[in-house]
Amino acid sequence: MNHRAITALLLGATALLIFPLMPRASAQETLSYWYYQPGSGGTRQPRTGTSGHFVRIAGPTTVGGALAPNSTVAVQTSMPSSYPSPTPGLHYALAYISITGGIEGGMSVFPDAGGTLPLTVNVTLPGTPNPQIAVNVYYFPVGGGPCPPGQVCGAAYIDEFGDLQGTLLNDTFVNVYIPPSATPNPGLTNSGNVNGTVSTGSNAVRINALATTPTGGSFDRWVSGGGTVSGNDLNVGHGAVVYALALYDAACPNGYYRNPSATISQCSRIPPCPTGQYWNTTTHSCATPNTGCPKSCIYGCFPPRIGPHGEPPVAVCRPQPGTCLAVDATNGCAANQYCLVHGTGGTNCNCLKCAPVKVE
Repeated sequence: MNHRAITALLLGATALLIFPLMPRASAQETLSYWYYQPGSGGTRQPRTGTSGHFVRIAGPTTVGGALAPNSTVAVQTSMPSSYPSPTPGLHYALAYISITGGIEGGMSVFPDAGGTLPLTVNVTLPGTPNPQIAVNVYYFPVGGGPCPPGQVCGAAYIDEFGDLQGTLLNDTFVNVYIPPSATPNPGLTNSGNVNGTVSTGSNAVRINALATTPTGGSFDRWVSGGGTVSGNDLNVGHGAVVYALALYDAACPNGYYRNPSATISQCSRIPPCPTGQYWNTTTHSCATPNTGCPKSCIYGCFPPRIGPHGEPPVAVCRPQPGTCLAVDATNGCAANQYCLVHGTGGTNCNCLKCAPVKVE
């Protein structure tokens, strides 16, 4: 029996021992367990041979009964924190849990500093018939240790996961630097993107994940089995062995905003703002518009216009005196309206038809 078959048998037996069917929320969901297998040949651009990939440990298992459309259900996220690897010196640690099927879009749940997750998270279901929830639990290899003294070894095994696609992606997604240089190293950058490996045998490296990629959405975070993370940077020491995945989020649905924390990345519903306020997409809070009038409005401004969906306010310039565009009701039009069909001239003209102020 070859090594691959023995490994499969060991993983299968381990999965049965560690991942028994557990009582879960009253919801029908598909539950699967995976571990990341670093590449040992081939490339990730294009993904060929034995490049990095996920290997199923257990599942998919359908859990619970039928879901009710438009309901909010508690989905269990308390999973085993690790399981042993058949490779000496390695074990597989819980990296994150991906939950899809909710109206909020994809949701990712991460262990806290102690390696534990919340017992459950709430998922709101769409109003479509027979809604489904897919829960995928991902594990990463940990171990390998630093390079022994006097030897040249070590590598960072990296890859990219798209929340929108629910799979590994093949984009160009990193620039690699040898500190303290601020210029990407062409050879290491090419190796990281094409092969999914960055050598640490000669130097420490700084692996910077791009803010966006062609198919992967926006960068969320590194999930790493080693190294240190600072924003988009994964820092790996000289001779160290690290396994890491860059996660990219899909855009949130209309009416939602990305609301990440240390243990969860999800889209939250934008709350209604009080009258006269708008939703600030930078601070993620309701804000009062700046009533200052830009210098380009040489005749002054009307009250700022806030869009129907809480868009940031837009200054509306007052027109040149003598027109029928007075929206301050002097021509019979209500506030935030203008004269669409003019009567006889003058600021206080008899407007024949009013319409809402529109800002292109």
